Amino acid sequence: MDMLLRANGRSFCGFDAFYKSILLPFTPKRRSLSVELECSILAVTAKWEALQAPAWVKGIWLVEKDPSLVALTCDLRITLEAAQAMQRTEIVADLVEAINAALAVIDPSSEIAEKDILRARSILNNGLAELKSRHRCDGLLYMIAHSHLDTAYLWPTKETVRKCSRTFSSMMRLMEQYPHFTFSASTPQHLKFMEQHDTDLFREIVTRVQEGRWEPLGGMWVESDCNVPSGESLARQFLYGRKYYRETSGRDVNVCWLPDVFGFTGNLPQILKKSGMDYFITAKLYWQKTNTFPHRVFWWEGIDGTRVLSHLPFQRDFYTGFMTPASVQHVWQHHNQKGTVPISAYLWGWGDCGGGPTVEMIEAAARMNALPGLPETRLSTAQEFFQALEKHRELPVHRGELYLETHRGTLTTQAWIKQANRRMEDLYRQAEIFASLAGISAGERIDLTELIEGWHDLLLHQFHDILPGTSTKETYEDARQTFFKIESRGRAVLTQALGALLLSTMGAGSHVAVVNPLSVERRDPVFVPSDAQSAVAADGAPLPSQRVTTGRGRPGLLFQPKEPIEGWSWSGVTLSSELVPAMNGLRVSKRRLENPFFCIRLNNRGHIMSVYDKRLHRELIEDGKIIGIWRSADWPFNESAWNIDRDSYPHGRFIDEIAGIEVVESGPVCAALRLVHEFGASRISQVIRIYSEVPRIDFATRVDWRDRNMLLKAVFPLTVKARTATFETAYGAQERPTHPNNRFEREKWEVSMHRWVDLSQREFGCAVLNDSKYGCDVQGSTVRITLLRATSFPDPRADLGGHEFIYSLFPHKGSWRSAGVVHQAAQLNEPCHVLTTQAPGKACPPPVTGIGAPRHRHRPEALGGWERVCAAAV
Repeated sequence: MDMLLRANGRSFCGFDAFYKSILLPFTPKRRSLSVELECSILAVTAKWEALQAPAWVKGIWLVEKDPSLVALTCDLRITLEAAQAMQRTEIVADLVEAINAALAVIDPSSEIAEKDILRARSILNNGLAELKSRHRCDGLLYMIAHSHLDTAYLWPTKETVRKCSRTFSSMMRLMEQYPHFTFSASTPQHLKFMEQHDTDLFREIVTRVQEGRWEPLGGMWVESDCNVPSGESLARQFLYGRKYYRETSGRDVNVCWLPDVFGFTGNLPQILKKSGMDYFITAKLYWQKTNTFPHRVFWWEGIDGTRVLSHLPFQRDFYTGFMTPASVQHVWQHHNQKGTVPISAYLWGWGDCGGGPTVEMIEAAARMNALPGLPETRLSTAQEFFQALEKHRELPVHRGELYLETHRGTLTTQAWIKQANRRMEDLYRQAEIFASLAGISAGERIDLTELIEGWHDLLLHQFHDILPGTSTKETYEDARQTFFKIESRGRAVLTQALGALLLSTMGAGSHVAVVNPLSVERRDPVFVPSDAQSAVAADGAPLPSQRVTTGRGRPGLLFQPKEPIEGWSWSGVTLSSELVPAMNGLRVSKRRLENPFFCIRLNNRGHIMSVYDKRLHRELIEDGKIIGIWRSADWPFNESAWNIDRDSYPHGRFIDEIAGIEVVESGPVCAALRLVHEFGASRISQVIRIYSEVPRIDFATRVDWRDRNMLLKAVFPLTVKARTATFETAYGAQERPTHPNNRFEREKWEVSMHRWVDLSQREFGCAVLNDSKYGCDVQGSTVRITLLRATSFPDPRADLGGHEFIYSLFPHKGSWRSAGVVHQAAQLNEPCHVLTTQAPGKACPPPVTGIGAPRHRHRPEALGGWERVCAAAV
C-alpha cells in the first residue's frame, strides 16, 4: 500500500513500506498540524490483471524518539550487518567482539541511561577504529542517491504521477533533515507531471536544483528503450529533455542515465555526443544470462567511431542499492579494474516503484567509512563521479552495440504499439517537413505547438517498460487512447501543410496530386479511392491502371505514374470513367507469379519453393527449402513478456494448414495471390503481391491471433553466402556475423532491426523489409523475422486479436548500399500522399516538382474535397 501524507494542504512525504515513520514539522510556535493521507493499493488478480482495491490503515501513532538510542541502534545494526557480510573470518570475530563489548555496558532489565548509551557508542566506535587501522581497503565508492521510478510498469502512467509526489516529497524532507544529502533524478517527464499536478512540490524541487542539492540526470524525456525507437526519436528524447531542464531550472545535463534499459543500439554513442552527453551509465548489463560483461569502466565506441566514457556498476541489487555492507562489498568485489581505476559508483535508494533513499540508508551511509574491510565511501552526484573518472582515460574499448543477453522478447511483445510508434515517427517527421515547406513555398505559417505536445506524448510511450511491451493491460488501454490523440495532432498539422502547398501550386480542373514524403524518386503505383476506370497523363497518354480493393475493403483505382515521383509533385493526372486497355507484363495463377523481375513458384500448401531473379539469372531460394511462416511453442523460463526460450525454435514447424488460395489481382500494375491459413484458433490471410515496375515481393499479412504461448516467424532460406548480415538501427546499420565464432556471438540468436535486414555477397544480395517488426535472426543463409507472440504476464491478453502488417523480399545487385535498400525500405514504410481535387476552369498545369515550383494561387473556396491515401494500404 502506498500513501502520501499531506501536511497543511501540501505534499509532505511518502508513507509506505519504505517510509514507516515520518518526522513531523512541529515547532515551538506550531503545535498543531492538519494531516491528510492519500492511499493507493495496486493489487494483481490471479489472471495478472491490475486493479485498484480498497486499503485500510490499522493505526497511526505519534511517538517521540530518543536520538541517542536511535543512534546506538544504527551503530549496532550496521556493525552486525558488516559481520554477516564479511567473508574473512578474523574480521567477523573482531566485529562480533566489538558488538558484545558495547552491549556489555547496557542493563536490559532497567531503563537505559543516557550516559550508558554514550559509553556503549564510544566503546563500539573505538573498537571499529582499531579494526579499521588493521583491515584497510584501498578504493573509493561514489554513492549516488537516486530512485528508479518506472513511468509505467505494473501500474499505469496516471499512478506514476502519484508515485512521483510520494517519492519527491520524501526527498524534500530528507534534505531538510540532512543538510549534506543530495539526490539525483532522471526523467524530465516526471518533473512535468509535478509542474502540472503538484505545483508546490515542483517549486520546491526547482529550488533544490538551483541550490545544487537535486541533480537533474539523463537528458532523455524518459528513460527510453534504445532498440525500437528511430534515430529521430532518440535525438528528440535528448532535445526535449535537456530543453525542459534548461527552461525550468536553468540547468543542463551531460550524463546519460539508463540503469534499466534492455540493450543499447550501436549508434547511441554518436547520438549521445551530438546531443551534448559526455557520459553514459547503466546497470542492466549485469543481467547477462550467459556471459559476464567484461568491463566496469570503458570507452564505448559506436559504429561510426564516436566514443563516450561509460560505467557499469555491478550491483547486488541491480539498479537499486540498500546501503548495506553486503551491497557495498559486492560492488567493490565485482569491480574488476581496481588495479588501474580504484573508483566506482554505487547507486542507492529504493526503486522500480520509486521510494528513493530512506533515513535508515542515510544513517548507514554515515557509518560506512568506520567499517573495516570495505572501501571508502563518499556521498556524491553522478557528475562528480564522472569528473573523477576523467582522470583515468587509459581504458578498454567496447565497439558496437551493448547487447543484453536476455529480454529478447521485448522486440516483439505488444506488436500494436511498436507499429503505432513507427507510424507516428514517420507521420511527425513528414508533418514537420511539409509545415516548413508550406512556410517557404506557400507563405503559410503553421503553428507547431500541437506537434511538440504530440512528440512529448510519443516520447513518453517509448519508456523502456511501455514500448517493449512489458506493462499491464491498463497501461496499453490508456496508450491506445493517447496514440489516437498523437495521430490526430500530427494529421492536423500535415493536413494544413499539404492543403497550403496544394493551393499554392494547383491548376484548375479535376486532377490528382501525388506527394512523395521522401527525398528520393520512386516508382510506386498510386491508389486513388474513386469509381474511375483508368488514369490519363497530362499529355493525354493512358497510364497502366486497374481496379483494386484495399485490405480493408475499400475500392479504388491503382495506376502507374508515367515518370518517377520526385518530392512534392503534381502528377498532372486526370481520372476517366472509360476502361483503357493496357499492356500487361504480369502473369499469375494459383501456383505461379511472374513479372519482368521474378518468376515465383508455390507448392499446394502456399509455400514459395522458388524465386528466380531474371535480372541476376539466379535462383534465390535454397534447394529443397521454402519461404513460409514458422510457428513454435513460446514458453520462456520466466517473465513471459520479456523473454523468448531459444530451445523452442527447433521444435516448431511451418504452417501447412491451407484453407484457400485465390488470384485477387492480375495486372497490369500489380498481380497477387491470397493465401488463407487456419491453425489452432488463429487465422492468417496473406496477399503475396508483385509489381510491373517495382522489383519487390510484398507479403501483406492479416492475422486473427487467438493462440497463447506461440511464436510466429517469417522464414527466408536464401542462396546468399555471406559472413555477416547487416541490420538497420537508429541512424545507422549494424553488422553481425551469420556464423557465430565465440561465446558472445552465440548469444545473439535473436537481435534487433528496424526497417530492414540484408544478406549480401559480392555480386548480389537480398533484403527483407518490414513496416513494423523489430526482432529477427540470421543463421547462415536463412533470414527469419519475428512476427507475433502472445504472452500472459503482465498483460494476460497481450497481442490477442487482429494484426495487419507487411514484410517484403527485395533481391538486388551489389551491396545494400549500392542497391538502395534503405530507399526501398523507406518507400514501404512511407507511401505517397494522394490528393484528389475538383476545381473549375482550365486544365491543370504540367507536372511541377520541388519547393521552387511556380505558384498557382486559388481562393480557398475553389478547392474541393481532397483525401490522403496510402498506396501501401492496397
